[in-house]
Amino acid sequence: MAFENKPIGWWENEVRKLMAEEAHPEAFFRALLVLTELGDATKYVTHDQKLNPLARPHGSRQEEVLALGQLLIQALSLSVARGVSNEEALEAGLKNWQDRDWKRREAASGGPIKGRVAVPGRVEDVSYVVSGEHELGDFRTGVLVAEFVKPDQTQFLLAGQVRALVTDNGGIMSHPAIIARELGIVAIVGTGNGTKRIPHGVRVLVRAEGDEGIVEVVGK
Repeated sequence: MAFENKPIGWWENEVRKLMAEEAHPEAFFRALLVLTELGDATKYVTHDQKLNPLARPHGSRQEEVLALGQLLIQALSLSVARGVSNEEALEAGLKNWQDRDWKRREAASGGPIKGRVAVPGRVEDVSYVVSGEHELGDFRTGVLVAEFVKPDQTQFLLAGQVRALVTDNGGIMSHPAIIARELGIVAIVGTGNGTKRIPHGVRVLVRAEGDEGIVEVVGK
């Protein structure tokens, strides 16, 4: 069978046919397979003699191609099991990469403080700007302003005291944006320099409306 130049929909249909013959087509099992195949595929990188001369060789070029193929196919099977269109997932993933959510944002020193709307809404409250002087662990309530929020800092969002979130970096698919959506926290991300331009402990108005959000200092 020739596989060249097949559209993603063709691969998805083939995966569906194979899953119909499987004893365990459920999503949990497919997720375990993805993790298993991921571990196998990464061995070829960690055992690369140029990258890690002390490691023993691991498999041939053909075996690495097979390992990556198994990983990709099982990833397709997971999205099928979860009812997610692979074309939609690929489009969203590519767009997220193009948006460079991981990249530091730059913004002008003057004009409105703008960013991308991750969660729409309008909140007015006192700002808490995370810095060396004002640590995240001391935050209690109000508008949390930070360069970024790392995964291991999620508990500060889960505490339920963040009325709105403003970050310098990240995009609408960044970690803090995703958590904010799950918790219903009004959020503007990627302002570039919000932590530099928003004073600590002042009243601010967070207007997350449309695609572009604006943060205004409204009082002291």
